Amino acid sequence: MDLAARRRCGQLAAAVRCFFRDELPRHRLWACEIANTFGDPDVLPALTPLLNDDDGHVRKSAAQAHQAIGARS
Repeated sequence: MDLAARRRCGQLAAAVRCFFRDELPRHRLWACEIANTFGDPDVLPALTPLLNDDDGHVRKSAAQAHQAIGARS
């Protein structure tokens, strides 16, 4: 099953929410990148705290995802 299909059945949102809370910055970065590509406004509450993440790469990716989701909605 591809990512778009997983998104439609709700599995993607659950996976992204798990990664948003992960202790590894790389996983939080992946969550932001997935949200940037496939995210809907329903992931914004989980994404917003990452705008103030300790890791600069995560903050930058979170901001890009937030902007991309806003532009799509």
